[in-house]
Amino acid sequence: MDRMNQTGKHILAAGARAPYDTEALNIIKDRQYLASILSECTTEFAGMSMDEIIPYIEEPQVGTIPVEPGLTNTAIVGLPTESKIPGEGILTYDIRFLARKPGMDAIEVWLMIDVEIQNDDDPGYDFVPRAVLYAGRMLSEQMGHNVTGKNYDALQKVYSVWLCANSALKRANTISRYSIKHEALHGELEDQSRSDLLQVIMVRLPNENLRSKPKNEPTRLIELLSTTFSKRIDTEEKLRRLQQMGIQVTEDIRERMGVMCNLSQGILREGIEQGMERGLQLSLDILDRRDEYPDETPEETARAVGCTLEDVQAVVNRRKRTLKK
Repeated sequence: MDRMNQTGKHILAAGARAPYDTEALNIIKDRQYLASILSECTTEFAGMSMDEIIPYIEEPQVGTIPVEPGLTNTAIVGLPTESKIPGEGILTYDIRFLARKPGMDAIEVWLMIDVEIQNDDDPGYDFVPRAVLYAGRMLSEQMGHNVTGKNYDALQKVYSVWLCANSALKRANTISRYSIKHEALHGELEDQSRSDLLQVIMVRLPNENLRSKPKNEPTRLIELLSTTFSKRIDTEEKLRRLQQMGIQVTEDIRERMGVMCNLSQGILREGIEQGMERGLQLSLDILDRRDEYPDETPEETARAVGCTLEDVQAVVNRRKRTLKK
């Protein structure tokens, strides 16, 4: 019973965020978006246009993030979004798909692509190791499928691409690669090994609330994703900008974009309401403390309540103005 209650609380706390993320994933899985990601994030498709890349993309699968560990999703066709390996636990991917490597018409060589949407580029932990884990799992799960016996040459290259929204100013409008590569520690060696089998890409989108302009100009991909995820641009303006960037606005994109925009307004309202509630509670805590300890300095009040000196001074000054009226 406690577990169900706790789960209910998490769902309730998510508010409009969970369905918003679902709509975002279903927009990003459109091959036009995936082709745009491949164009700027992979060496194999670099320099190719969106329309040239689309035919190489197999049907993408969208996963549902489990409310609790161990829950499965319903995607069972194509490249699954859930990875189960005995002893390694369960990972659920946001979007996974296969892309046929261009220029390899004689034999089929595939790239395994994972796309993750991260709502915060600083969640309180370094999520590059998490991304490496996701990519590593895509390699290890090929054992017994693509790879049998000692045929390790059959391993397919994997990419884990992370779309990081709300990035801080110093990281905004950047795309970074983390990979395994050969490095000679002694002597000279022309290395021909496939050391690039695992690639992690971080695409960092600027926070809409930044007061200063990022020093890096956005690429087409960053502009495309920033427009799509924006909570301040209305639906029609988004669609107009997408069309300017060469995106064919399908009925599915139009409908999901409308739902996203409506949900984003709910998220903004939730944030404002939560901020007002926290501010009200903080003001009450400061006033109660000042009434109980009238001789206490503002610095002491701030330490006792757990807020800044500026918070205390603002509440005290506001009360003084009120009493003068």
